[in-house]
Amino acid sequence: MAYIIGVDTGGTFTDIVGIDERGKVTAAKALTTPPHFEEGVISAIGVLAAKLGLTTEELLQQTESFRFGTTVGVNTLITRKGAKTGFITTAGNEDVLHIGRAVSRWAGLSESDIKHVYRLQKVEPLVPKNLIEGIAERVDYSGSEIVPLNEEEARKAIKRLVDKGAESIAICLLWSQNNPDHENKVESLIRKDYPSVYVSKSNRIAPNIGEYERSNSAVLDAFVGPVTMNFLMKLDELLIKKGLQGPLLLMQASGGVVYADQALAFAAFQSGPTAGVIGSKYLGSLLGHSNIITTDVGGTSFDVSAIAGGSLTYAREPVIERHAVHLPMVDIASIGLAGGSIIWTDQTTKLIHIGPQSAGASPGPACYNFGGEEPTLTDAALILGYINPDYFLGGKMKLYPDLADKALRKVGDRVDLGAIKIATAAYEIACSQMADLLRLCTVQRGYDPREFVLLAYGGAGPIFGAEYGRYLGIKEMCFPATASTYSAFGLTTADLFHTHSSQAHLQMPANAHVVNDAFEKLEQVLNEELTKDGIEEKNREITYSVDMRYGLQVHVVRVPVERKRFGPEDMDIINRKFDEAYERLYGKGSGYVNAGRFILGFRADGIGRIPKPGLAELKDMGQDANRALKGKRECFFIETKRFVPTSIYDYGKLQCGNLIGGPGIIEAEHTSMVIPPGFSGWVDKYLNVVIQFKGV
Repeated sequence: MAYIIGVDTGGTFTDIVGIDERGKVTAAKALTTPPHFEEGVISAIGVLAAKLGLTTEELLQQTESFRFGTTVGVNTLITRKGAKTGFITTAGNEDVLHIGRAVSRWAGLSESDIKHVYRLQKVEPLVPKNLIEGIAERVDYSGSEIVPLNEEEARKAIKRLVDKGAESIAICLLWSQNNPDHENKVESLIRKDYPSVYVSKSNRIAPNIGEYERSNSAVLDAFVGPVTMNFLMKLDELLIKKGLQGPLLLMQASGGVVYADQALAFAAFQSGPTAGVIGSKYLGSLLGHSNIITTDVGGTSFDVSAIAGGSLTYAREPVIERHAVHLPMVDIASIGLAGGSIIWTDQTTKLIHIGPQSAGASPGPACYNFGGEEPTLTDAALILGYINPDYFLGGKMKLYPDLADKALRKVGDRVDLGAIKIATAAYEIACSQMADLLRLCTVQRGYDPREFVLLAYGGAGPIFGAEYGRYLGIKEMCFPATASTYSAFGLTTADLFHTHSSQAHLQMPANAHVVNDAFEKLEQVLNEELTKDGIEEKNREITYSVDMRYGLQVHVVRVPVERKRFGPEDMDIINRKFDEAYERLYGKGSGYVNAGRFILGFRADGIGRIPKPGLAELKDMGQDANRALKGKRECFFIETKRFVPTSIYDYGKLQCGNLIGGPGIIEAEHTSMVIPPGFSGWVDKYLNVVIQFKGV
């Protein structure tokens, strides 16, 4: 038996999904083990192997593809426990990280934070001033050398950084994206004299215009690189020792996997949420959907992305933990609202709030009985009847409704409300705020959410999904079979992915020969990389796009283009596509057409198709779901404004074709799927639960 395995680690749990050659999906979880994350991964493999009746060694020997996503880099950045990093730049540019740009005051902040302008502070740079060195060299905007690199001065600068304890060095020289020679020479000097020092250079990390973002990108990679790559090396060695034959593939924020030894450390940021989006695109294609809203409700955050016309949406101005960067990142909007979010009241206004503070895994929600005393959305869901206290984690963990009630009453006493009232208010507020984020990712970006199907996953996604989907008039919502381990499932569906870009400043209509030449160079590089990866031509796909803006305006829009030999007439087609994309984003008449249109960059993405799981299609066993009926219990719903008798189903006993009318609760091993009154649901051929709102 051959398996494809996806593992997502870094949070409270390490999630793993294995799919065999018949398309059977098996999922498991194990506790994450910081700082030795590799041990948690091996534990998760052991749990999965036991479910399959195999040893860890037997499972790995039968694994043809092992794909991995991690939040280790993000955790390293959040805790600021990365490598001691030095920074080398062009003389006179030493303060770029500390001066930043205006965006450095609010990048990554919520609207509620931004409105208090007097409180805004720039993000603290990862490199202190005493670890920054400027060196004599200069190239201009065209890439022409103005001042040769002073290699002796560069050597002295490197030595000063190493003598001060620098474990890694980031290099960002002016205009190196147009001429990388000086950066490459500095890198070679470091590797020759100090081979143990980790090196990150901007022309490899972020070859784009924008000194602040380019510098940030190189620094972030240098800061998390030693920790991340050391972890990956240990994991790879351990997997090989345990029997893995194939290579380790690492998920990137750009939406695909690469071989771990080719990976950029900081490009693995957001790998877990990105994998969920990739899995949604794949599952949507199986179900016949090209317009998909992905929603992931975990323990600390609510993550949303939109897939329109089968294409991923990319972030226009990527931000990682308040650091503006240049990195191709799938556009995922997040707010601090999830199962572990704390419910609290404002002492002045007496209003009820949820999050962004989270109880986390320790002490966790009050109902866990791990010492937490603050009520969370999980406590509210338990009190409202959505979670079975005796079947949490498939019965492996008992919850305590009395502790949840006590914590909720403590908040309620401050506003003269009982525990039930606080729980119902918190649930409704949470669903409303989640719907607001959905609007931001759809309506405010020119999409009609009624034309999309919604996927709700994560441990808490199926508890809230029906309500926040209904708020936007979404007709169909899907709770995936692997909802609680969905990022791990998404990893099994990912392809190899490389992306390259080049800078330009061409006024339209541009010379078609220049456009053709730019794409040919990018195409050549991608084909070389895909050849190195062992991808045959028939399994390759390269897509192309241009970054454009209007003269005298600042917004840059990426426009997909068809690959061909462009002629003068094609420039008008590109202009028209740009106009349409710009107006969809910013409104009709928003573009200053009379100021002209400009191409600022070219981009090509190379996809290498690798084996994917063919999910097993199950036979329709009829509409009757009574064999899965466990009984009834009282649950509260927004639609009824009261507790009503609710049918409870065992997900493990549901079959393809079964119908479930609301109100109903489906209890799975790691989540509960809530079907409110007015909804009807059915189990599809892949054991996903699909629901529609019919009206109360």
